[in-house]
Amino acid sequence: MSRPVRFVALLFPNVTQLDLTGPVQLFSRLPGATIDLAWHDREPVGTDAGFAIMPTVTFDEAPQADVLMVPGGQGAFDLLETIGAVPEQARVVRDVRIITGGGVTSGVDFALTVAAEVDDDAAARAVQLAVEYDPHPPFDAGSPTRPEADAEQVRRAVADARRSRGPVVSRAASRLGLASC
Repeated sequence: MSRPVRFVALLFPNVTQLDLTGPVQLFSRLPGATIDLAWHDREPVGTDAGFAIMPTVTFDEAPQADVLMVPGGQGAFDLLETIGAVPEQARVVRDVRIITGGGVTSGVDFALTVAAEVDDDAAARAVQLAVEYDPHPPFDAGSPTRPEADAEQVRRAVADARRSRGPVVSRAASRLGLASC
C-alpha cells in the first residue's frame, strides 16, 4: 500500500455478523489498514446470531473513510430494486466505484477484491493465504440458485426479509427520493 487506508464499517441491529466480520478480518491484514466500526452510539449492537459487537466510533466521530463498508444480511438482494439498484446474481459486482458481495462467503471474495483495489493483487493473495481462504463446501446449496438449495427455505427467507427489513428499506428509499416497495 502506498498510503494507509482507513476502512469504516457500518454496524446496525441484527447485522449478519459474518457479513461484517469476514471482510473486516481480511481488511485488518492489509499493511497500514485502520478499521472503525460505526454506529449511532458506543453501546453494543446486537447481531442476528444473538451476540453483540462493540462500535469503535459513533457516526459523529467517524473519520473520513477511504473505504466505507455496509454489511448486508438476509434478504437484502430482493430489496435492492427498492433503493434503485439493479440486482445481479454474482458473488462480487463492481459498478464504477461501488463493489458489492452477495452472501457471507462472498463477503470474503468482496474483501479480497477491495484489497486488490486499494493495494494490489499480491497483497490480496497474501491476505487470502494468511487466512487460508480456500473454500470447498461439502454441499451445493449455498445460494438460492444452486441445485441443492431448498426452494421452500428460499421462499420463507425472502418473505421474512420483506416483512422484517422491507419497511426499513422503504423508509431509506423514501429519504433518498426513490420509489418504495
